[in-house]
Amino acid sequence: MGASTWLLRQRWSAQRLRWSAQRALRAQLLLSVLAALRCGSPTALKIETTPFEKLSQYGLFRGDGAAQQPAPGVIPYDLNSALFSDYTSKYRFIKLPPGTQATYSDQDVFDFPVGTVIAKTFASPRDARDPALGQRLIETRILKREPDGWVGLPYIWNDAQTEATLEVAGARQMFAGEGMQRARWLTLSG
Repeated sequence: MGASTWLLRQRWSAQRLRWSAQRALRAQLLLSVLAALRCGSPTALKIETTPFEKLSQYGLFRGDGAAQQPAPGVIPYDLNSALFSDYTSKYRFIKLPPGTQATYSDQDVFDFPVGTVIAKTFASPRDARDPALGQRLIETRILKREPDGWVGLPYIWNDAQTEATLEVAGARQMFAGEGMQRARWLTLSG
């Protein structure tokens, strides 16, 4: 077997391994979310209110949202063991309805009141060689607590980084900063 044939087989094997790992992670994530939210299946979820068209309508951020600075009453948080997401940064926030609180149980998941919004924004470096150039916001995923369970809504950031728009059908975005390989971002569908 020639060196080029061996190299092609190695690349193909590595790619198949990545695809298998990605499928396994997606399945694990879906099962974890469904179990944690105790909603049974995605068909059990229904939206009681019309989702906002623009992310800014949730009032999560100060200014235009590009800096991911939480508005008053919005709580930033992080996870002890976050999943790897293709070298993206993630920013997480919770907004409870005014006058409400989440209930903690040492035996179960937090119980969030109806109207709670949980947000996670994905951002990619503009140039992997120079962090001072900042990041490009890609997508913010919203989980909104409705009377019958949780609803997931994906919002895609515009090129100007001033607003994110609801994209329930999902999207494919190609992007690459200076010094980076081109990357494809697959947006979840709602």
